[in-house]
Parts: sequence; structure tokens; C-alpha cells
Amino acid sequence: MEDNELKFTCPDCKDTRLECCEDGHYASEVTNIDKDGDFDYGEIKASGTVDRFQCLNCGYVLKDENEENIIDEEEVVEWLKENCKQPEGHIDSRYTDDNADQFENE
Repeated sequence: MEDNELKFTCPDCKDTRLECCEDGHYASEVTNIDKDGDFDYGEIKASGTVDRFQCLNCGYVLKDENEENIIDEEEVVEWLKENCKQPEGHIDSRYTDDNADQFENE
């Protein structure tokens, strides 16, 4: 992980995998079906909108201050900075000498 990458840690299960869930229609070409009935698929095409970001392991959904699902990438970044301990050496772009006491992650 590079110094500028943000890390997600689920507050419920401590897993570190975050997924973006969309609503809408999805389509994928079936490229092969073998004799055992195993399918291979091509590229997945989606035509939906973001419904939520959640923990891949337990389904914990990221919520904003109004308890609404976070659906915007910029809000995810803010949520991560406010709710997840970041690796040592991570520099929070909101940090200045004047507000250093507001941030855990230096």
C-alpha cells in the first residue's frame, strides 16, 4: 500500500475490503460453457447508479451524518479519513499546523 492510499477497516468485522453496490441492469456475454456446466463470462456491462458502499465481508453500509447511504466517492474518502485508522505515514490533506489537534492520522 502506498503512502497516499486510504485504507478501509470495517467497524463491525474489521475486514478491509470495501465494495460499491449499484442498482440497475447488468449484462455479460457468456463466452464459454464447459461440459461440466461451468460458465465463463466476458466483461460485465452495468447501467445503474451507486446504491451504497459496504463491507464486502459483513455488509456494513457506510452512512453519512444523516444516516443515509453514502453514494458519492468524495463522501467515501471523507468517511474513511474520519472513521478508519490510516497507515503510518499517511498525510491527511486536510491537515495544517493550525488544526493539527483535530486529526488522529498525521
